[in-house]
Amino acid sequence: MNLSTKIQEYIVEIESNTSKKVVIEEVSDVGLQGMTARYLPGEEIIKVQILKVKGGSELENSIAHEITHGYLDIAKGYCYSAPKKELSSIEKQTTSLIFTMIDDIVVNKIIFDRGFLPYSPRYIEEVEKEIRSFNKKIDHYAEFSDIGFRSKFIIFRFVLAWGLLSYLELPEYDKKILDLFLRRFKFNYPNEYAQSRIILNLIIENDIFTKQGHFIVINKIIDLWNFRDCVFLKNE
Repeated sequence: MNLSTKIQEYIVEIESNTSKKVVIEEVSDVGLQGMTARYLPGEEIIKVQILKVKGGSELENSIAHEITHGYLDIAKGYCYSAPKKELSSIEKQTTSLIFTMIDDIVVNKIIFDRGFLPYSPRYIEEVEKEIRSFNKKIDHYAEFSDIGFRSKFIIFRFVLAWGLLSYLELPEYDKKILDLFLRRFKFNYPNEYAQSRIILNLIIENDIFTKQGHFIVINKIIDLWNFRDCVFLKNE
């Protein structure tokens, strides 16, 4: 795997800050639908799986993103979840959604400040598709059979777009698309928008770029989504 000097230097920085070796593994499937890279928490190393088909700057952006999750876990002491019971598939996906929704705001800001693009071109293309569905009054998320998870995923999409627009100096076209998405969203999904605003206020009121603020926000979302019986938070 041929990597640029920029990503090699960032890997060294992460290894230095965490005292853990970064290991990148090329695989045919990362085990998550729609995902092309995955950070695997572990005690001895920071392991990242990358699809073999990826390459170039997109590959390096994904590596930067995933190893930064490891940095938050190990060097910054961000909280993580532990199940209170055997979780269903939907409950596992919801747990992942809660953390990804908040963690990615922090990760995206960190890697963007180091010159890595925090999303692929396909992300903006997908947002444009969502906007077209909004304009036609089509439910873009009708594929989700579980109504509760569908609603949470819609909220996740809003918070993700808001985080990119709020914390990063994006290219003008991308800013325009994300801003339009947020404005259309409000009228197409008023119930999800109301809950999204609660989460945004939590983020604004608590500094998620610290482990204390991050813990408060995650903890309150768990209550907001009635998920207290499923997981508890560990903050070591």
